[in-house]
Amino acid sequence: MWSEHLKKLVSLSCLIFWTTGASQHQNRVKATIGKPISLACELDIRQLRHLSWNRCSTEDQCRKDWDKSRISYITDMKEIYVDYPERYELAANGTLTIKEVKSEDDNKILICRGMTRFGKEENITILEIIREPPRITTSNPTEYEIIEGMPLIMEFGVYGYPYPSVSLSHNEDIVLKGTKVDPVYMYIRQNASELENGDYTFTAENSLENASITIKVKVVDIPTCKPWATTTTETARATTQQDIEATKKPDAKDCKQESHADAATYALSVLLFLAFLYIAYLKRCHLRCCNRGNSSARKSISGVNDTQM
Repeated sequence: MWSEHLKKLVSLSCLIFWTTGASQHQNRVKATIGKPISLACELDIRQLRHLSWNRCSTEDQCRKDWDKSRISYITDMKEIYVDYPERYELAANGTLTIKEVKSEDDNKILICRGMTRFGKEENITILEIIREPPRITTSNPTEYEIIEGMPLIMEFGVYGYPYPSVSLSHNEDIVLKGTKVDPVYMYIRQNASELENGDYTFTAENSLENASITIKVKVVDIPTCKPWATTTTETARATTQQDIEATKKPDAKDCKQESHADAATYALSVLLFLAFLYIAYLKRCHLRCCNRGNSSARKSISGVNDTQM
């Protein structure tokens, strides 16, 4: 008899425990894919001894194994622990931050559980990712000219949720197709040739809408340097015969004559320099000879004066 009463008492205690731990608050929060979001724990932090955040698909899944679904917690409201620091941050006031919302977070349940002196309290948050139609961005111009032999590079940014399926067509021929999870998409063709000429259309589509963008590609020949070439426009702009002559490319014969003239000028300069040196040498020799003659004459005069005396 006493054993039956004891069983009933235990069952009642368990019922009271789960009642105090039942969900007191529920709220649905909208989030944007690829961006962070902070979730406040709507419990009286001052009354809590411990706090934890759990993530699961349903409430029952969390309640079956709290430890398995736990992502962060605070003990004695002082020590903070984060089980997955690459994805979550937990503040001292109980606010949980998801660093980057991903598709697997859609419709997930996050439960903030707090323990007080009188029992447990819970606050449930349902995360809902905002649905967005596809949006495409690109750094390429809509009319894209590229030199032959250079790589053809096109880059697209794709946004939207659910993740859109994407495709790239060249002159109506599909060159790439798939579902893009990564928001950045690149298409590269090495050694571009005339085969790459035409329209490239990038399309993104999900359950809400579809979007597309077209880039016209033109591969041009390698430019050659012709600084003396006369164009029709330049000739048309020339108002006098002198202007037209100035825009013409010099004749090979004229270039040869100019080369010979430069050589003759250089040779003449060398000859003049040598002549100058030779003249200077002759003058120097002449002065030496004169000085010797004057010295001999002085000696002769001195000898005559000595004999007369």
